[in-house]
Amino acid sequence: MKKTLLTTLAIGIMGTMLTAGSAMALTLTLDDGIDSLVITDNGINDSSSTIDKINFDGALSSTSLWNINTSIGHSYTATDAVPELFFDTTNSSTGAGTLTVTLEESYGTSADLADWLSGFIAEYSINTDVSTTSVDIDIYINSTLYEIGDFSPNGVESGTQALTGFDTSSSEDPFDLMIEVAITHTGADSSTNVDVDLSPVPEPASMMLLGTGLIGFAGAARRKKKLAA
Repeated sequence: MKKTLLTTLAIGIMGTMLTAGSAMALTLTLDDGIDSLVITDNGINDSSSTIDKINFDGALSSTSLWNINTSIGHSYTATDAVPELFFDTTNSSTGAGTLTVTLEESYGTSADLADWLSGFIAEYSINTDVSTTSVDIDIYINSTLYEIGDFSPNGVESGTQALTGFDTSSSEDPFDLMIEVAITHTGADSSTNVDVDLSPVPEPASMMLLGTGLIGFAGAARRKKKLAA
């Protein structure tokens, strides 16, 4: 019971800091160099009925070399004001080619998010069954490009990168996030999975507010327990 109440308080405090930045336009774009497809949240070709999540499973055309299974969206279903994203794509091909998978999301105003946001943590994992694969991961925060890496894994490769220093001026409104992954297979019968998670890092002042609220709640709970005894 106490854990549930503490969790509820934490979400409430974070919610007061995030009211200005609700998500607006989750979009998935798939491009194999010949055919392309843009999928919006709950739009045509989105196989997920869940808000803030897009699924696509299939091929872009009957002649496409690629079989695509991609899921993108928000991990925090309690509030869409948290600027965070998950990206999971597994793709196989019958020949050589490049598939580009792009996730885009827009929020409210950069200035309001700047009041509590100090940066992001990007976590990535790549799993491929052949050495004839390259994966290029780029993340855009507003107009700032972060080149996570151009990888040539043979098996599994993973890592974490801190993203700071992006522009939060009003000229950058709305606040945009984009994850772009280009997967290149140079041979047939190749399969590659790429996971990317983008999580916000609050400003120290925001964390102090959260900590103060939790400490105050814990003290009140102890006092109530003593009175009950």
